Amino acid sequence: MESVTENRPLETLREMVARAHGPDLVPDADDRWVSELGHGWFNVAYDIRLRDGSHVVVKIAPSPRIEVMTYGAG
Repeated sequence: MESVTENRPLETLREMVARAHGPDLVPDADDRWVSELGHGWFNVAYDIRLRDGSHVVVKIAPSPRIEVMTYGAG
């Protein structure tokens, strides 16, 4: 079952890479430039291979439109 808080739009990842590292390092459109790290249920993290062959990790929090608990009931 997929978590409703995870955010996985690949085009958004490409846009994030362009803003952070410049348009020259945006990965090609093949499906081998990104892989999800772990099996979290809240944030999602990706290993992204840039066009120059280097790797970066991108961690994405849930959309602000999704309500989540910010504290535990106790």
